[in-house]
Amino acid sequence: MAKKIIYIHSQMLAIENGLLILPNTAIAEIVHYSEPTPVDNLPQWLLGTMEWRGIRIPLLSLEHAMGNDLPVLAANNHIAIINCLNSDKSLNFYGIITIGLPRLVNINENKLSPSTKEANNPLILSNVVVNKSETMIPNLDAIESLVKETGLDNSKIN
Repeated sequence: MAKKIIYIHSQMLAIENGLLILPNTAIAEIVHYSEPTPVDNLPQWLLGTMEWRGIRIPLLSLEHAMGNDLPVLAANNHIAIINCLNSDKSLNFYGIITIGLPRLVNINENKLSPSTKEANNPLILSNVVVNKSETMIPNLDAIESLVKETGLDNSKIN
């Protein structure tokens, strides 16, 4: 009997220092970049908040949170709205700045291989090669915890 191939429907997101790979279920929506509303006394990687579907969500630069420079924001930037994994309903979503639109990819074990690069950042679970492209698997739990530590939540907009 032939072995059944299991696919993970995913999206490859470009950020300034590489590519991220996320399962489709982790991404609520991709929207055009709009200038965030600044919030005082926050780390620089947290760019502020934005309105999305009647709520305010935190918007971050993952590159800067990882210790790199803030990306240059341009017309081709988008925002990936990320579904939170936690059971605390005060933060259900946050946004990550991306470059361009994501690429849809169906990953299976034949298209995935280990990378020779070490994942030396707590916000990255692993580096892998997907379809011959070096990609990073983000640590969504760690990113979510980092955002929650700022005290921002998904407040409704009146």
